[in-house]
Amino acid sequence: MGKLTSTQIDTALAEEVERERKKVQEGEEWVESISGAIKAFNGGKPFVSDYVGFKDGRRTFKIEY
Repeated sequence: MGKLTSTQIDTALAEEVERERKKVQEGEEWVESISGAIKAFNGGKPFVSDYVGFKDGRRTFKIEY
């Protein structure tokens, strides 16, 4: 395998960013799907979930209420 061109590298990076964006979106949808339980545990108060990053082999979200 020879050297990659800058276009090939840019394309590969863009594809990886898109894959990661989709995974984060799936995580946000998961948090939203359990929002009823979160609100039940915190007295019905609104909450915020923030994507923290990829830690310990998982995408991590911080839930604050």
